[in-house]
Amino acid sequence: MEQERSLEPQLWHACAGSMVQIPTVHSKVFYFAQGHTEHAHAPPDFHAPRVPPLVLCRVVAVKFLADAETDDLNAKIRLLPLPENDLDLENDTVVDLTPPKPAYFVKTLKNNDVNKGAGFSVPRRWAEKNFPPLDVTAKCPYQTLIVKDIRGKTWKFRHIRGTPRRHMLTTGWSTFVEQKKLIAGDSIVFLRYESGDLYVGVRRTKGGGGDTARRVTVEAVTEAVERAACGLAFEVVYYPQASTPAFCVKAADVRAAMRIKWCSGMRFKMIFEAEGFSRMTTGTVSTVQVVDPIRWPNSPWRLLEVVWDKPELVVQKVKRVSPWLVELVSDMPADHLPPFSHRKKIQLPHLSHGVPSAKIPLIATMNPQDAQTELITNWRAKVVESSTKVDSEKSRSKQQIVEDNELAFVVTKSLSDAKRSRSTEGSGESGSGSIITTVAGKPSTITLNMRSLSYPNDDLSSFCEFLSSRLPPLDLSGCRAEDAIDFLRMQQASGDVEALVGRLSAACEVFGIKPQDNPFHNVAVTAYLKAAKEMTQETECILVFSCNDKDVDETLFIETISKKLQEREVTPLIYNLSWRKDIDTEIFHRFSVGIMVLSHSYTCTRQSMDHLVAILEHWKAKNLVIIPIYFKVTLLDICGLEGRFEAAFLQYLNSAQPGSVQKWKAALAEIASMDGHEWTKETQDMLAEEVVRNACLKLYLKNSKNLVRILALLNHSQPSDADIVGIWGMAGIGKTSIAREIFGILAPRYDVCYFLQDFYLMCQKKGLRQIRDDFFSKVFGEDKLSISAYDLKPSFMRDWFHNKTIFVVLDDVSNARDAEAVVGGFGWFSHGHRIILTSRRKQVLVQCKVKESYEIQKLCETESFRLCKQFLNGESVVISELISCSSGIPLALQVLGSSVSKQPINNMKEHLQRLRRNPPTQIQKAFRRSFDGIDENEKNIFLDLACFFRGESKDHVVQLLDACGFLTYLGICDLIDESLISLVDNRIEVPVPFQDIGRYIVHEEDEDPCGRSRLWDSNDIVDVLTNNSGTEAIEGIFLNASDLTCELSPTVFDKMYKLRLLKFYCSTSGNQCMLSVPQGLNTLPDELRLLHWENYPLKYLPQKFNPENLVEVNMPYSYMEMLWEGKKNLEKLKKINLSHSRNLTDILMLSEALNLEYIDLEGCTSLVDISASIPRCGKLVSLNMKDCSRLRSLPSMVDLTSLKLLNVSGCLELEEIQDLAPNLKELYLAGTAIRELPLSIENLAELTTLDLENCKSLQQLPFGIKISKSIVKLKLFGCTSLGLISMGAPLLSHFRLRKRKRLSDSSTHKPRKTAIKGLSRPPLPKFSLHSS
Repeated sequence: MEQERSLEPQLWHACAGSMVQIPTVHSKVFYFAQGHTEHAHAPPDFHAPRVPPLVLCRVVAVKFLADAETDDLNAKIRLLPLPENDLDLENDTVVDLTPPKPAYFVKTLKNNDVNKGAGFSVPRRWAEKNFPPLDVTAKCPYQTLIVKDIRGKTWKFRHIRGTPRRHMLTTGWSTFVEQKKLIAGDSIVFLRYESGDLYVGVRRTKGGGGDTARRVTVEAVTEAVERAACGLAFEVVYYPQASTPAFCVKAADVRAAMRIKWCSGMRFKMIFEAEGFSRMTTGTVSTVQVVDPIRWPNSPWRLLEVVWDKPELVVQKVKRVSPWLVELVSDMPADHLPPFSHRKKIQLPHLSHGVPSAKIPLIATMNPQDAQTELITNWRAKVVESSTKVDSEKSRSKQQIVEDNELAFVVTKSLSDAKRSRSTEGSGESGSGSIITTVAGKPSTITLNMRSLSYPNDDLSSFCEFLSSRLPPLDLSGCRAEDAIDFLRMQQASGDVEALVGRLSAACEVFGIKPQDNPFHNVAVTAYLKAAKEMTQETECILVFSCNDKDVDETLFIETISKKLQEREVTPLIYNLSWRKDIDTEIFHRFSVGIMVLSHSYTCTRQSMDHLVAILEHWKAKNLVIIPIYFKVTLLDICGLEGRFEAAFLQYLNSAQPGSVQKWKAALAEIASMDGHEWTKETQDMLAEEVVRNACLKLYLKNSKNLVRILALLNHSQPSDADIVGIWGMAGIGKTSIAREIFGILAPRYDVCYFLQDFYLMCQKKGLRQIRDDFFSKVFGEDKLSISAYDLKPSFMRDWFHNKTIFVVLDDVSNARDAEAVVGGFGWFSHGHRIILTSRRKQVLVQCKVKESYEIQKLCETESFRLCKQFLNGESVVISELISCSSGIPLALQVLGSSVSKQPINNMKEHLQRLRRNPPTQIQKAFRRSFDGIDENEKNIFLDLACFFRGESKDHVVQLLDACGFLTYLGICDLIDESLISLVDNRIEVPVPFQDIGRYIVHEEDEDPCGRSRLWDSNDIVDVLTNNSGTEAIEGIFLNASDLTCELSPTVFDKMYKLRLLKFYCSTSGNQCMLSVPQGLNTLPDELRLLHWENYPLKYLPQKFNPENLVEVNMPYSYMEMLWEGKKNLEKLKKINLSHSRNLTDILMLSEALNLEYIDLEGCTSLVDISASIPRCGKLVSLNMKDCSRLRSLPSMVDLTSLKLLNVSGCLELEEIQDLAPNLKELYLAGTAIRELPLSIENLAELTTLDLENCKSLQQLPFGIKISKSIVKLKLFGCTSLGLISMGAPLLSHFRLRKRKRLSDSSTHKPRKTAIKGLSRPPLPKFSLHSS
């Protein structure tokens, strides 16, 4: 997994601009899904329940990033949804520890700044203050500046001081402009840090910095919105230069804006950025109306429709704005609008009658004066005293305060460091009790005189009992914050810890504990409470419940489980049933996986056994996963009811409770049927590790994105007939696990259920007849049918099961006919019947008449990382590589991760490489079934793809392998249907585990590399080449020759008769392929289809070589002077690349290549005349002669009817061009010496790009160009001999009209701006016209 490189926040913000506000970590924001969808190129289709218009979130992390290619800035923000009642915004103050911004300046680029050969003017004062000083005594002061860009790349600029005292950047600036693709309107940011380091950044013009919609995919937005709607943690990526506002807005700003009763006629002002500076504009609210009341009801996003006082100043031509982006100028009377903020009320302990009035301390979430007003207004309470906790702080020792603050830091860090997904389900309201926080950095206390007071005595009793069990025993007056926090941890699973703190705090006050000594007022407890409140809302939590009656071994074992869960970033909820009167049913909404520690303590009370029955009932109803651990008991104790279980149940039976005892026995029988573990003291660490890993894997499956989406699909499906659903995907992707999970969730809804796992293997093992009989025995509810299943007619089946609901899952179906045979055909299934089929082949599902099919997606990097954490620690150096080589396949991740985790950390990486060379049996077995089921044509194609062409263009691969005699297109289609490969952007994608197994299959062909069909490993290839041991078995060689020096024999290829594919290349830029053949080559194999040899060292190809089968020649930077002497058969040659072969003088033999489609001769500086070398046929598509500086003439191209691209830019001596190809689309003539264009250019109806930059001898343009409607891009920079008069009025008016049209359509399309400034001042030395 490639690591993202974060930028320094100061550098990022300076490049982004002062108007870009990214929320700080730990601050509260409102996430607007409606605004996020504006980033995507199409409206997302949400599967989640109705998405709220705004979601209150906590900012967990922020990464400041930049695009690797364009330097476009973006921020990756991780958000954690908060419950709706967590609107404590007044005290949401986040300390900003960001260092001061460095000195910087911003300048918007003009046309003359981005012209070729131009320089860059730096403000004098800034340059003199921040650049290294120049030697002003020199005649022409200059120096070389070393500047880094935001990616860390170093640039060198020549800094001179001209006259009068003008600072310029000259040499190096044009290169920077060209590589950064800067245009007029972009801004440059120069920064200087205190260390003296200089940085340069790019601030793209709005909408000009790249296609945001291309980067922000619909899938990414959909996933974020769905997770936000479900209360799960999610990530968003925000591009500040996109033409849509920020959709993560500071919560306080939104709340403040929505307190205003907006109405039409209100005046406002708004700040926007133009040319690197903030500007103010004013306007009037014309309408206050929700944009999309159906999809986003009550949404404040773009609520205000506005009219600007000076529309020309508003760059984006915005017609609607959100209220928090504007500042109210005049307050007008307004109609009442629906409120968008929720009023937070103080919540107090539950009141009951009969208890005398008492003083209750309340630590409030607001200013003391506001709290008093709130209490008097909404509660029957009288404020008798109000104070802050300043005096109490003074009364405490300095050492005690320091210890409490340190404890607060440790508690908060331990709870918040783990990054977890959340769910608001079951999070619990604040309930009764005080809400604890700080005001202005200090706790604020308001003492109330209530008419009545009640608190559960059990809370205080439990706390006192807990203190008495401490070592040494404690009482209320002697306990500290650590004791209170330990007790709260034990109660955390109840989900109402906040209310518990309020009750215990009040109870301590009633019993005479002074506020300064009250442990529940301590700052450490406050910090724990806030962190615990967030933690208990996690969906990635596992419940660990027991009935621990102070057993030391059991306590230590549960602590071990809790620790190992936290190591995997999973929240443990410890829930002790011992002596608990009522069970918290809401807790079952917050977890889906539980670990049950079953001991004799369950028999101590009837309540514990009743709780056990309640847990099992929820287990059945909610399809929960429970993993039992038999602690100091055995299965015989439980099943046979021996020992203490037997004695306890006999006692309860004698107490006249036979009904309850029967329920308890049934519950224990259910537990005994589960896969459990027996505890022993010697193996408890290993047992805890195994149980935790198993539980986490179950939790991972429960939270699987694939599972959630399939369930959403099934729940919304309302077919009129039988519902036949298909699930397909590659081997190891998790189809069986997901199908079984779906079966467990949906089965209770149906009368008859049937799940057949491993259909393919069962057919081979049992046969179709036996499986069919088993199926019908199951659906009829009989052990053995009286008649054969083959005699049952579909009409009888339809009538028999017409009034029953049936649910059938057939897993891993490989043949549609077999599936139909087993269930007696799909025709008898009717409404209310559901069939789910899983298969590796989508075509099988189509043949089974599946109405809806779902492809199981590979794990994303986040999901892969989470699964890796079940085996490896976060600091492991192999996690990134493990994720990469698993390609998001769960089976590969689990098998490889499990194997690697058993190795010493220093040996993990090497062990992983060994596993890749020799894949584990479990992965091979899953892959082999798919591979063995395809024919020889497809097997050969797959092996070529796995060994050589992973990531290559499909069209390129088809062209090469078709020439090898394969049916490549059909083979690729079959491989895709078999889920062995996929296409991503028309490129071949082979999962790395499948690639490894494909290469392993080739490796197993022969122990000696010379006996294998395909070679890709550099060590094996060098061994074969240097020892001259090649054989006819070898069909392909792909050698990465980077940093490799090797000397080859003249006869090195003599025995490789069947060699089809030969590629010597350098994967690292700047390196050369140093393969030398000092004695020349006798020949090359005649079977070659691909000849790719970078830096080919000889002057000619071997004369004996017969290239009749060659399809592609790719030999850039070669030392060749010509290909061959004489003629050769080049009938199959379609592509040739000899670029930068500076010694090449003769390509006459290409005239024989009548099927040639692509010619690349860029940088062949010795070529002079090619008029007789270009094949005169209609198949040539692209001809690139760029920078052939000595080229003087081109042939007539009238016959080249397929030619779409011609590039002769940089051909300095080219003065004349004959007739052009009739269907040209792109013509590049920049820097040539042509004086006029051929008249045939007027007939090019498809010409879209014409580049005439720096054609200094060009006198005029043909009339047809002046009125052309097809040209989209016209470059005329540096055409110094071409005046305005020769351009003609039609051309100028045409481009002015096109520009006005673009501006009017700017809301939907934002092309690069047309640079036409200065056209009214003839003669114009440099200008450019672009139309798009």
